[in-house]
Amino acid sequence: MTTTPTAAPILPPDVLGVGRAPVLVTGASGVLGRAVVEELRASAIPVRALVHRTPITDVTSVVGDILTGAGLDEALPGVGAVIHCATDPSNARVDRDGTRNLLRSLDAWAPGAHLVLPSIVGCWNNPLAYYRTKADTENLAESWSGRASIVRATQFHTLAHEVVSGAAARLTGAESRVRVSPVDPEWVARKLVDVALIRTSLATPLELAGPETFSLGELSTLTAHLESRRPVRSVRVPTLGGVLRSFARGTNLPGEEVQRGGRTYAQWLAAR
Repeated sequence: MTTTPTAAPILPPDVLGVGRAPVLVTGASGVLGRAVVEELRASAIPVRALVHRTPITDVTSVVGDILTGAGLDEALPGVGAVIHCATDPSNARVDRDGTRNLLRSLDAWAPGAHLVLPSIVGCWNNPLAYYRTKADTENLAESWSGRASIVRATQFHTLAHEVVSGAAARLTGAESRVRVSPVDPEWVARKLVDVALIRTSLATPLELAGPETFSLGELSTLTAHLESRRPVRSVRVPTLGGVLRSFARGTNLPGEEVQRGGRTYAQWLAAR
């Protein structure tokens, strides 16, 4: 009996372009970085983690420092993509200088790799210093000669919870003028991995947001209810300064082209 071999499938060029080449995750110990590492592991994609201090169990880890460039020469050879999660809201140099170091090392060790840069929705329209830093890193990625894609997300559920439960809760609990669309970092991680695996780069930044929009006052009340505690006694304050006025105008909210998804804030908090 003669058999005819099955023809190889013809796949769209943008599907799984990286194949089994490793994906490097910078900032792999952070909230987003950890979620990206777990998503890569769940998808059976080889992963390298650039960490500042402690290696990640069962993951090929390189201890380094994006700010100085330490570890990049060891972490980059042979990678098919880099998901650049390293960031520090309190030190702009980590984002600006660290991204410059990464781009220089990519040119030297992995010029064909796909750089995926997480950013923030509204970073171009808000004077908050961290947002301006993110806009600067977007410029660096877009001016790089290699393949780069930008993925912007709204505030993570973790940050939203901290804002309405932490030291500033008395001020945010009565705030109805500032609205947020918090998003599940695990869903953002899945999107980042999807983008990293395409053969080409995104033509325009992808914007991601959670399925709901709340005022900070509504989010504070919901959080207290879900945690079975009394709402924090809040103090009404006037909207002062350009940053708060900018948030009150909704500069942190996504536009019409946004992709919404992931767990709701209540689902995330219940599973926490």
